[in-house]
Amino acid sequence: MDKFKIDDLEQRKMEKNFFLDMKFDVEEVLKILMKWENDFTFCLWTKSDEEYEHNVGVVEIDANKCSEISVLLRGMRPSFVGPAYNFNKYVDAYLGDVYWDDIKYTIEEDAWISSSLREAMIIMELQNCLLSIKMGLDRMVKLIAQYYKGIAPYSTFGHIDIKEDGTEKGKGLMGLVLNNREKDVLLELIYSEYNDWIQQCVKPRDSITHYQDFCSTYFFDAERGVDYPIHLNEKKNEPTNMSIVSIFEYVDKYYVFFNKVLDILIKKEKNRAGIGNIVK
Repeated sequence: MDKFKIDDLEQRKMEKNFFLDMKFDVEEVLKILMKWENDFTFCLWTKSDEEYEHNVGVVEIDANKCSEISVLLRGMRPSFVGPAYNFNKYVDAYLGDVYWDDIKYTIEEDAWISSSLREAMIIMELQNCLLSIKMGLDRMVKLIAQYYKGIAPYSTFGHIDIKEDGTEKGKGLMGLVLNNREKDVLLELIYSEYNDWIQQCVKPRDSITHYQDFCSTYFFDAERGVDYPIHLNEKKNEPTNMSIVSIFEYVDKYYVFFNKVLDILIKKEKNRAGIGNIVK
């Protein structure tokens, strides 16, 4: 412990708390989904023409009276919560490696973890987090398929390929999006989010599933006395770099996006039930 000055330790503690504050409250994430489950069911009981407000509390509901969407949401709780849960695990592994010189003095030496294992643990949690985001996006298609013809519930979120002439060709849900986005608010949102972050976030999916893991390269911050990892992967000579900040942003955007989608779908549910104004 003598190798660190008190000021250095306090600074490192502040930085560690900064990373800890990135962690998601998984219980709250689940409550948000449960709230949506209830909202879709209560939407069926809504008789007013006033704009639906997302302010119904989490209560127990009769499964026999749930809407189809509520049942689907109930079944995808693990997929919805997964990105937050796995990101929190990633943060734990990240801090356990970056601040190992602080941690190791607080535990018995026979419980120490090698640097090689610590690095592997970070990568495992990173990959779990990225795969869970892709899984959640694929589950979203089941919801969207309830309102759109031309997309099957078992389809995936898909992707967009750029052909040699510069035109876009979509697969999975993205095929429907490309063909209809200009006349539909939800499909336009999906297209915008795909180009903003989804494309980059899911790009390593095939690589880490079928071909190769991420690896980490460390850069040393002499002022703070710590090594920070940057994660690297490559698919078809296209490199992907990720840091703890970028991974947090992906998870955060995933939940913002999912809530926007559900907000649009619940208005469509009202329309389908003959309540309120038509949403195109």
